[in-house]
Amino acid sequence: MKRRLPGFRATLAIAALVLVALAGTIIWWNLRAQRREIARLRSAIRNLTASYPIARLVVLDQTADAEGRARTRVRLVFVDDQGRRCGDPIEATLEGSRIYFEALLMIFKDPLVERGERRSMAFPTRLFSEAIAPERGVALSVLDENGVPTIYDRPERTPEDLSPATYRKILQRFWHYANHPDQAGRYGIKVLQGEAVFTEYQVKRYYSVFVEADGGLSIRPELIWWEE
Repeated sequence: MKRRLPGFRATLAIAALVLVALAGTIIWWNLRAQRREIARLRSAIRNLTASYPIARLVVLDQTADAEGRARTRVRLVFVDDQGRRCGDPIEATLEGSRIYFEALLMIFKDPLVERGERRSMAFPTRLFSEAIAPERGVALSVLDENGVPTIYDRPERTPEDLSPATYRKILQRFWHYANHPDQAGRYGIKVLQGEAVFTEYQVKRYYSVFVEADGGLSIRPELIWWEE
């Protein structure tokens, strides 16, 4: 029976070590790739489910005339994406009890939202109610000297990283781009549309109007109540 040489055993040992090291490297790279993918998915979910405020409103009181027709007095302030107030409060009294908040929406394509490069934008237009036509409502278009809504006013760039010139161009031709999605798509825009939301308000309770990053408006009650 032949005896194996010591050198052969050493070679086998080295080969085994190399295989173990190679397997470990492959496992490490796979784990690293999985962690990166998990981080990417978490970031995408966070970006797609994010929201930011654009306004706060409170119904100060609701009354009814002799014929039972409701009248609602509402106070609204615009806020930036950090919740800081922009401009002076707006107070108005409207016929009816169901107050609608209307805005124009600019909704960007999902991949851009997932990567955090864009988020939906809303441009408040008016308040109205079930008792009055929208065109008879209270106008909410609050613009700065450059024609940009104050809630998105930035000295250099907008939160969505559109240049101020491009931003104004889209606003000025909003409905044109809404009806020409191929042109809007050049700016990463998926949809341009109007939307109005309402809720069953409790008198003197604050409500915040939010824009969902992937599109749409929402009204959420706060835990804060109006105090004279």
